[in-house]
Amino acid sequence: MGIVNVMYTNDWCHACGSARQLIKGMPIEERDIEEHMDFCLSNGLTLVPTFVVLDGETIIKKHVGFLDKEELLKFIQE
Repeated sequence: MGIVNVMYTNDWCHACGSARQLIKGMPIEERDIEEHMDFCLSNGLTLVPTFVVLDGETIIKKHVGFLDKEELLKFIQE
């Protein structure tokens, strides 16, 4: 499966809406936290937006909360 950058979101989250605009064209997959509830709860992902780098189903790193474009690029590139 390999390394995947994911942003967990929800429709009601204002910060998620802003983050959606930032990730356009970036190698980041958006996933709804409610649709992936089992995975999120078992990994302590309860707030949105949460950015994670996954290797398969293993979280390599995560950031909870909004990131500006520069911070987001740094997060996914490190």
